[in-house]
Order: sequence, then C-alpha cells, then structure tokens
Amino acid sequence: MKPPEQFDHHRLRRRDPEALERWFLDHADAVYTFVYYRVGRDREMATEVVQDTFVVALRKLDDYDPSRGGMLTWLTWVARNCIRQSMRDHGRYRTSDDPWEKIDARLLNSYCALESMPLPDEVVERHETAELVQ
Repeated sequence: MKPPEQFDHHRLRRRDPEALERWFLDHADAVYTFVYYRVGRDREMATEVVQDTFVVALRKLDDYDPSRGGMLTWLTWVARNCIRQSMRDHGRYRTSDDPWEKIDARLLNSYCALESMPLPDEVVERHETAELVQ
C-alpha cells in the first residue's frame, strides 16, 4: 500500500476533485500560518498569498519531487516566492534586512544537517521504545 501523500500526488496530477480538496484541506492551515507571520500578520495579504500559492503549486505540480521532501515543505517554498511577489506588489519588500530570510536560511541549514548527522542516543531510544509499545 502506498503512503497517502504519494497516492494523492498522482491523483492531483489527474486533477481528481477529491484529491484536490484533500490536498488543500490537509495543507491550507499550515501554509497560512507560514505566510501570516511573514507578511506582517496581515490577514488579507496572507489569504491572498495562500490562494496564489495553491494556484501556482497546482500549475507547477510536475516540479514536485516527493523524494526531495514532503508536500508541505514544497508548498512553503512556493509560498516564499508568492510572499516576495505580493510584498513587491504592495511596496513592502525588503531584501537585506528581512529577518524571515535569515530565519528560513538557518532552518534550511539545520534541516540539511539533520540528514547527515547521527541522531542523539536519546532520540533513538525514544523511537525504539515507541516501536516496542506499538
């Protein structure tokens, strides 16, 4: 049995209405939260950017590669570009002093490091304990 995300990805490519709805419902809140703080807590702009994000993501769905990360990760990268465009359109884009750019860069570096660093023993033990309990 395939994981749900892979199955939905194929159904999304076929523009299956149920898959589209599930895709949006599964990710809209997280994308909104990601966008909301990056547009200065402007609800109207955040809603607009989220809508743009899903429209762009649907058009570029063939660019999504599940082997490179989850759908939400990809959607946040699409959202970043939509945020930049919206901020430019509203005359609010800052390049060098944008704290979110620095935070996002640090997070990306941390996530990349996680892939190559061994896990601490405590994390491994918790995972093994969870498997035993199940």
